[in-house]
Amino acid sequence: PGDINELVEICQPDYGLITNVGKAHLQGFGSFEGVIRTKCELYGFLRNRSPKGKVFLNQTNAILARQAEGLECLTYGLDEESTVIGRLIECSPFLKVGWHLKGSTSQWTIQTHLIGAYNLENVLSAIRVGIHFQVPEEAIVAAIEAYVPSNSRSELRKTARNTLIVDAYNANPSSMKVSLENFAGMDGSCKVAMLGEMKELGAESEAEHRNVLEQALTIGLNSLVLVGKNWEEVKSPSCEVYRFETSGEAAAYFQAHPLDGATILLKGSNGTKMWLLADVL
Repeated sequence: PGDINELVEICQPDYGLITNVGKAHLQGFGSFEGVIRTKCELYGFLRNRSPKGKVFLNQTNAILARQAEGLECLTYGLDEESTVIGRLIECSPFLKVGWHLKGSTSQWTIQTHLIGAYNLENVLSAIRVGIHFQVPEEAIVAAIEAYVPSNSRSELRKTARNTLIVDAYNANPSSMKVSLENFAGMDGSCKVAMLGEMKELGAESEAEHRNVLEQALTIGLNSLVLVGKNWEEVKSPSCEVYRFETSGEAAAYFQAHPLDGATILLKGSNGTKMWLLADVL
């Protein structure tokens, strides 16, 4: 708390963009409401500066829409009242997005290299920023289509043996939920979720890890790999469950017992170093 207040005083922004608000770092912020208050320190600065700043706003996000009241909002979202209006075309496995400007008959399509329908709102935010700063629509489409993630966020990697969904830069209950939902809808005759524990959840940790486990055991996995000390002991009649204290231990096991022909989700908090597993899969 207070970090964003400090940063805006340093950089004095004219514009602000909050992509989303999730259940992250609850130990430091005390609660989900604490996360909202801290992120929206950015909105507070823009509201109080002279002249007032502007906000790029996902109008579909009710929490952010409430917090942005009283500010000039440059909107994007899934509803027809936004300036940039988007829709999900497909995600099999890469996200394909359709979009248009309010009042315009021109329709645009973007074929991304991103995994996960949850990236739709991120794509729309980039479009909205581009539109405001008068980037031509063709250039916006070309730039987003050319972007290939390489930072363990929403990456698809093909190895000699398996297909990996590497989303291991970080994890919290909100991002775990949408990653598992997306993985559930993906094709694959052998599907394996390798989940690292979620850190910095404080008093909510036990309940939130249990929620993720319950979800993971209902999405048709062949195997579930759990890394870290915060997962409960669990047995499932529907899939094999493996437990390891560290990603290093898990990597050693799967190097000795290779997987072949699997579609594998790698997801976990940065501190669990789940990306180490990608090298042996």
